[in-house]
Amino acid sequence: MGMLAGPRPLRTLVVTVSGLGLLYLTWTLVGPFGLHIGHRYDFTSGEWALLGTIPVVVGVLARIPAGMFADRFGAHVVVPAVSVVAALTVLALELAHSVLALVGVACAVGLACAAFPAGVGAIIRAFPPGRRGPAMSLFAAAMCFATAVGIASRVLPVATSEVSLRILAGTLLGYALLALWLLRGDVDRSAPPGRHPAALALIRAPATRHLAVWFGVSGGGITALDLTMPSYLTNAYGLSRSDAIVATGVAVALSAAAAALSGWLTRRHDPMAVLRGCWAAVAPLLLLLAFHPPLAGVAAPALAGVAVGIGVAWGTACSLIGRAAPARHAGATYGAVSAMGTAIAMLPALLVIGVYGIDRSYTIALMLLAGGAVASAGKLHASRRWLSAAMHFPVPTPAPPDAALTVVSLSGRQTRSQFGDVISALAALATRHELVVVFEPDPPSGAGQLITCLRMRLPAHTILALSADTPPHPHEIATVSELLEVGAVPVVLVAPGDAIPAALMLGEEVHADQVVHLTPDRVDGLVHSVVREVRHTTGPIPPPLRSLE
Repeated sequence: MGMLAGPRPLRTLVVTVSGLGLLYLTWTLVGPFGLHIGHRYDFTSGEWALLGTIPVVVGVLARIPAGMFADRFGAHVVVPAVSVVAALTVLALELAHSVLALVGVACAVGLACAAFPAGVGAIIRAFPPGRRGPAMSLFAAAMCFATAVGIASRVLPVATSEVSLRILAGTLLGYALLALWLLRGDVDRSAPPGRHPAALALIRAPATRHLAVWFGVSGGGITALDLTMPSYLTNAYGLSRSDAIVATGVAVALSAAAAALSGWLTRRHDPMAVLRGCWAAVAPLLLLLAFHPPLAGVAAPALAGVAVGIGVAWGTACSLIGRAAPARHAGATYGAVSAMGTAIAMLPALLVIGVYGIDRSYTIALMLLAGGAVASAGKLHASRRWLSAAMHFPVPTPAPPDAALTVVSLSGRQTRSQFGDVISALAALATRHELVVVFEPDPPSGAGQLITCLRMRLPAHTILALSADTPPHPHEIATVSELLEVGAVPVVLVAPGDAIPAALMLGEEVHADQVVHLTPDRVDGLVHSVVREVRHTTGPIPPPLRSLE
């Protein structure tokens, strides 16, 4: 089955990413990438810096309320409204002939970023849990491609002419009508409306901070390519300005292709391992580029490798947001993550520009970036036991009317690429069921990782691990029963291939109400299959978590 099966998810993805790409191009006319505006009006470097900062600040401030508004009323309201504002702003750019007028235009252009949380929320709600990550990697690729188009427009003589601006404004108005019609229905009107305190709790959640860091670090690589690579090629290798800009556009286009590939990678491997591999690969390439090797045989392939590594990291970061963000508050979640991440994303480019301004060389700056890549890879490796779980939001679960005992079987090999989803599912079950986890770790270190992450997500629970044979010995069964009596969550470690048989036998001995096996699904994400169900209680048994919603 293809990833985009079903007309509504495909329609939402195409309409959303195409419109956000247009809005991103609008943002680059005056934003931090719109270098040609400074040449057009003969601004000083200080005036250009002020002009470039304003859209970033306005965009950061607008993203969170826009995401919350879209979660309540739908993307079909927010995205068209922002598109109309952007179209009027483009037309106003023709009439702006002073710094003060352009500052006002820059503030309005910053509002174009308000459409991103709304569009991302629509994408996440349109796709089933198992396909949200790959869909978000395509969103990341589309933003990289829009960046590449914006870079290429700098060498076109008509890039900022009145005719081209009017065409862009007309396109934005036409898109507003299209989005108003095609993006309807991304909010469930039958459900009670979400409250702002719930969204604010998501904004304050530790997962938001972790996601924002890697969103910013990865996006900062794309920003650094855009802002510094033309100058690097011009000063270090003597390329003309137009050739350097074209080469930068090609590099960012490679990042776009790599971002699309990341969706395939994160479905088969742990996203944290993919991110770690990206930064471990980028670091030596940056170190090599710091010493200005020959362009044709060494520097060009190294730059291509850096672009690919950064693109995969960027797509993986967006994929993590798609997998972790709660669907009902996806807009507010992405708004908070991207608002904090955008500030981080500007740091690498500012570092390169600042260091180059001091010693007129890129050697120290690139060595510092290589050190940052090493530090990122080291942090991901050191935090591998708990970081996947930290990047998932708590799943809201109602209290059960009657307690039920559930035995869950897990295969470490099957669920390795969705470890964070597993922790969220177990945490949700533990809040409404008595829970026993039967786990076959693969690799063996996965047992410690599971215990660590469960203790982080369930601070009010006692999580204890014990090894058991298949079939379990009587003293092992007695230990599990004693742990359940004192309110603990036993994690029973078994040999590979024994998770389901051991769970069935243990469930029979401790009189479990149901035995559930968690397994990943390509469409629905992490799902359960009830291996055995026996009703011992008089009241209804709350169902286990069906998917990560």
